[in-house]
Amino acid sequence: MGIDPYKVDLIKELAGKYDLYMLSNQNVISNRACRQIFREAGIPMETIFKDLYLSYRMNMLKPAQNIFDEALRLSGLPPQDILHTAIRLVLQQVMLQRSTTRVISQNTWNA
Repeated sequence: MGIDPYKVDLIKELAGKYDLYMLSNQNVISNRACRQIFREAGIPMETIFKDLYLSYRMNMLKPAQNIFDEALRLSGLPPQDILHTAIRLVLQQVMLQRSTTRVISQNTWNA
């Protein structure tokens, strides 16, 4: 298991243009595994994301509104400056912009 090289490049490209934040429903074990996967891909989470909002640290869970409100408050950014999306959807959009291939269904593309 790991991150495909083209996805690593896309994540680096996005991080070079935008401040990236992670809001994730993780526990201690999944966070450790996730960090290892990013580290092995050459993009340590601490360097690619400006901040990490992890459910187990915040004692909140998505999709409850309070975790989004708290992440927004902690970021110090106005709501109009935030785009919340799944990284899968961002990677899909970037790939579409680079290709003439059309996606038939968002559910058929696994990021």
